[in-house]
Order: sequence, then C-alpha cells, then structure tokens
Amino acid sequence: MAIIAGKNYGASIYEQNDWLKMPLDEAYNDIEKFVDIKKEEQND
Repeated sequence: MAIIAGKNYGASIYEQNDWLKMPLDEAYNDIEKFVDIKKEEQND
C-alpha cells in the first residue's frame, strides 16, 4: 500500500519508509489519510 501511495499519489520515499516502520494498523490509517488528502487536492 505504501508503494501504491508513492506511485499514484506522490508519497516521498521518506514517507513510505516511515509507514514501513509503523505498526500495521497505524500505517494503514496514515496511508489512508494521505491518499484521501491527495484525492481531494486532485479534485480541486
């Protein structure tokens, strides 16, 4: 999921590495929030 957020939504390699260090639930929630923000930006 971190890689998809990077490729499709521009998450930096640093953000992706941070997500990989997080517990799974926390990382999933953080990625989901990141993707939601990027989708909103694209729609504006």
